[in-house]
Amino acid sequence: MANITLQLPSELEQQLRTEAAKQGINPDRYILNALQDRLQAFPRPNASLPKAEADLMQQINLGLSAEQWEEYHNLLAKRRAETLTAEEYARLIAISDQIEGAKALC
Repeated sequence: MANITLQLPSELEQQLRTEAAKQGINPDRYILNALQDRLQAFPRPNASLPKAEADLMQQINLGLSAEQWEEYHNLLAKRRAETLTAEEYARLIAISDQIEGAKALC
């Protein structure tokens, strides 16, 4: 795995650390998950694939990663425990919408 060093404003660093702690994961994992979520939100089909294959790849990309499923289940547990923040609630809705959208394609 490659390393990238970022210089973050102290407020952003603290926010990242706080959110990671809420999820019970280390900040590096939290940042990696957030970046993967962001990049997967905008799947780009490979232009070199035939259209049918590119369409299939795009449908496959709609599925959730293992990290997203873990986050989804963690958010559900927090909702049941009534400890969900407004930001977490918005994230839960976004993931639920993604799941429903993927199901609609099946």
